[in-house]
Amino acid sequence: MEPRTRLRRPYAYEPDYEIYRDLMHYDPVQARWADAFESALNRLRLVRSVAEVEKGWKPEYHTGVILAGEKFLADGSLPEMQKDYHERVRAADMEGTGFARSCKEHKKPWLVFRGVSDFGEKKRRKGWKLIAALSAATAVHAFIAHDYRPIDG
Repeated sequence: MEPRTRLRRPYAYEPDYEIYRDLMHYDPVQARWADAFESALNRLRLVRSVAEVEKGWKPEYHTGVILAGEKFLADGSLPEMQKDYHERVRAADMEGTGFARSCKEHKKPWLVFRGVSDFGEKKRRKGWKLIAALSAATAVHAFIAHDYRPIDG
């Protein structure tokens, strides 16, 4: 349900309907994404130093809106952006707009999976970028393996 207040809505790049449809059918639990992540994290620890996570911690999967622009956030303003832009804002990045625009211009299917390592606060969680990237990589791998149906043509 849309809020009654008027939100600022910048230009939205939306993935092709076929990819969106497949994404709506993606079930990370059924695809055993968290297990794949844990296995990949254990293999990564054999070759790299990785931040420690609390015992029993599992990554979480969310769909939503990613704000993209040329502003680096380090002031904790991401939660407030839900009120200004869209209630489903989950992340902000600096690369997504150019990527989405280029894919649209060249008629290439696209989708962004984003691992979140921080929430734009001044105090960052050390070592979480690698964990966030691995989380996104294993989620997209599970999506492609289980629910994505390539577009013919």
